[in-house]
Amino acid sequence: MACNLLFLSLIFSQAATAGEVVLTTDTSVVVNRDGVTIARAAGPGQLSLGEFPPGKSMLQFVRTQARPVEAEINVPISGVLNLSLDGDTLNTQLGSQALTNGTPPIVVFRPQGDQKFSVVVNDTKRVAVNSEKALEDLGAGIHRLEVRSADNLTIWAKGSLSLQPGDTIVLDLEAGRTVTALGHEKAWKREDSDPVQGP
Repeated sequence: MACNLLFLSLIFSQAATAGEVVLTTDTSVVVNRDGVTIARAAGPGQLSLGEFPPGKSMLQFVRTQARPVEAEINVPISGVLNLSLDGDTLNTQLGSQALTNGTPPIVVFRPQGDQKFSVVVNDTKRVAVNSEKALEDLGAGIHRLEVRSADNLTIWAKGSLSLQPGDTIVLDLEAGRTVTALGHEKAWKREDSDPVQGP
């Protein structure tokens, strides 16, 4: 009986053996696995993604101001799998593969009533919002927004919008009120200098 238990424990420990995955990146990146963030790099460098079960795993790489990209890796039973993220290519000991686009987030600006707004995105892009309008090109990451009157003379709201791959966020816009985010309640963060401090 003791011999059988020892044999079974050896089988299960072999099956549970994991390989470590290490990533070298040329830029800041957030790494997700199964929708969960497993690592962040603030800039170029090397970081451990932890231990993975052997076999295939899908990883998602979210870079600042870029669409999320995905790649499938094959983790060995033991040892270290070294990955190198270089632009839109993921290199491993086994070769290179082009990264594929993940599902980009969608932001919908929804003005209340017949109101019209101008939204400044990341201090560079202006979006005229005369009716419900969807943006699909922002990419995952944190984006700075200013909600202004259509003539750009009044700033109604300032803040940051945090987007994850696959998000659909609806922002309700109303003059004299702070922005309300639907779809992910913590996606919108009002700046301290937001002129509207009410509900």
